[in-house]
Amino acid sequence: MAINHINIGAAANDKTGTPARQAGQIINENFDYLDSKISNVNKIITSGTSVLVGQNLTIHVGWVWEINGQQFFNPEDVIVNFPYAATGKQRLDRVVFNTSNTFTRVVGAESVSNPFAERVPDDTIDFGISLVTDNSVGDPSTPIIGDVYVQKNESQDYVVSYGAATVVEQINLIDNRLSVSITGAITDVKSVQLSSEFIRPGKPHYFKNRTNHNVKIWHNAGTGNIKYFFSNGLDLIVKPNEVIEFNLNSNDSSNVKFEFVGILLTDFLTQSTDQNVTGIKTFLAGKFALRNIANTFTSFFTNSNTASRTYTLQNRDGTLLDNTDLSAINSSIATKQTLFTGVQNFIVKSLNATTLLSSRLFDDGSFFGIGTVNTPTKDLTLGNQSDREIAIEDSDSLTRGRHLTVKAGRTVNFDLNVNFLLQSTTGIFGPFALAGHVNGNTYLVSANGASGGIWVQNGGSGSFTLTNAMTSPQLTAITCLPNGSCYISSAVDIYRQSAPNAAITPLLTGLTGVVRLASDINNNIYAISGGTIYKRTNDTGAFVAMSITARVYSAICCASNGDNYASVSSGDIYRQAGGVGDFMALSQSSLGWNSLCATPNGNIYASLTGTNVLYVRTGGTGNFVPMSGTAKIWNQIGAALDNSVYGSAANEVYKQTNAGAGTSNLNGGNLKLKSGGGKGTGVNRVEIYTGQKTVSGTNLQVDVLRVYFDENGYMIWVNMPVFADNTSALAAGLPVGTEYKTATGDRKIVY
Repeated sequence: MAINHINIGAAANDKTGTPARQAGQIINENFDYLDSKISNVNKIITSGTSVLVGQNLTIHVGWVWEINGQQFFNPEDVIVNFPYAATGKQRLDRVVFNTSNTFTRVVGAESVSNPFAERVPDDTIDFGISLVTDNSVGDPSTPIIGDVYVQKNESQDYVVSYGAATVVEQINLIDNRLSVSITGAITDVKSVQLSSEFIRPGKPHYFKNRTNHNVKIWHNAGTGNIKYFFSNGLDLIVKPNEVIEFNLNSNDSSNVKFEFVGILLTDFLTQSTDQNVTGIKTFLAGKFALRNIANTFTSFFTNSNTASRTYTLQNRDGTLLDNTDLSAINSSIATKQTLFTGVQNFIVKSLNATTLLSSRLFDDGSFFGIGTVNTPTKDLTLGNQSDREIAIEDSDSLTRGRHLTVKAGRTVNFDLNVNFLLQSTTGIFGPFALAGHVNGNTYLVSANGASGGIWVQNGGSGSFTLTNAMTSPQLTAITCLPNGSCYISSAVDIYRQSAPNAAITPLLTGLTGVVRLASDINNNIYAISGGTIYKRTNDTGAFVAMSITARVYSAICCASNGDNYASVSSGDIYRQAGGVGDFMALSQSSLGWNSLCATPNGNIYASLTGTNVLYVRTGGTGNFVPMSGTAKIWNQIGAALDNSVYGSAANEVYKQTNAGAGTSNLNGGNLKLKSGGGKGTGVNRVEIYTGQKTVSGTNLQVDVLRVYFDENGYMIWVNMPVFADNTSALAAGLPVGTEYKTATGDRKIVY
């Protein structure tokens, strides 16, 4: 029941109020109610145990409590779950005993710092309060057992003032009040002295800064019997009018302390450990500070922006410039600019370490000139100030003179586009191996069990379609022979297919872990197993280890001229001339060579493990040089009959088309040698010189004019040799095909 009220009527003795006897009964009932309330104090009668694991608090069976004079108990374990707070937030959740023989979680409001718990609901008893953050749940405070009660005057502030004193070793808290208000000149508080009669577990304690300056609370310091304790081990600065909450931990009588309630910034940012910080951290008052290495002074970054700004650092090491540096740079640039004003279209050169000037090289984007007085109108024009000569510079005394080739443009019967274009491999999963066939098709094997088998691209275009399914064992390589048969390898054997679409027959070679296959113009097959190269001759017989230098070979291919190439990962590329003898080093860079292929036109291609560059040895001569074009992490490469190159990368296949035959009977470019035209009867020539041999030795040869074409178009031999006949010309050492003349002027050719 609730307290009833007596109706006193509208006025004295107006007989509108409660009759006297009835009023007396109401008074008695109210006293009985109050008596029952006083005698039936809500309390915990028997305490059990509980444990917090992660986000779940398990309250074990065995707790007994009394609410409104009626006892309750939990007949089984009760699990209370604490969901994490939102990112960057925290809250205080309260757990209470209820009248349903179980427990209820009372959710607190979330805040960035200093959260407060909701009050204890009516007809419940407080079990404890837990601090919940965005990634942790704290142990609940200790329940109060029995008839312990809280006096009302605990909520009053104890005003602390020590006159001119600034550092307080201990606050002498003489009663059971919960709050201390700091006033006056105090700047530092170290501890509290509190009588044992006022100490109880879970008692809250509030520290209020009522000064106009910051006050520091020292961690675990001072002479009082209760120390302030912070989880990060650091002192805490309390700003003016800020209120900080603590919880009195007195379960261990030897270590009574006020424990900070909430999350400290340094719980996330410590002074001595590496940490990952998520979310935006805002430094107020316009700046944040950095200490020097010696920890002797502080430097500040100040934010003077009037709106939100974002700054991105360059992706490299270096030192940031300040306004002084920029001023020096600008001054230096200005100085250099005064030494160089420039001339339009003339390329700049350095006169010395600090001065720039215009060179004699002219480039307007259309024509190029060297020392020209007027704007050039030819692709390359030389100035007219004097006679000019184009030549290769002299070699030193130990090196032969270098060749000079002047060549007109040619037309080609292949595609000049070096880019690799993505092919359709829908439903096929890598890694892949590829090979061209004499029928013009390209064959692919997939090592992925979901799409394992042989796939074909007909005529080098369109999608790859499945011809032979083989999901186990996984396939690793393929090669196709001039006679039309194909060989396929796996981790456990090598297989032969007599023709496309035919059955795949295991050869039971005993070779395992085969990673690469190749075939030459004589239908010989090569396989790499365990780094060793094995050979099967003319499409028959056993695979036999080759008698070559032992190396851990990683790839092999066969060129159209009969040469074979093999590579060593993180080593060199080797060549076996004509398919016989040993493999000889080509002295290439020591790179991760992982795949080789050869096209019918004589080009040899190589790929690297984990890189996106292909290399080519053009025409089977010279070094392997990097190719431009599509960059992919290539797994294996293969060649087609039309000189196209295929490359596999992850689950994709790319093709470089090199078979653009184009238009028939196209002309090549003409090489035109023009002398400079004169005026009237002036002469001009096209002259041909060579150096004249001397005796064997180091004497320099002299340039000699051999023949020239004059302005009339006549070809004039300056000194054509004279012999009576072919026999005498041969006897004199003239090479076959040389022109000579007889004494009468008859022109002859040595045969």
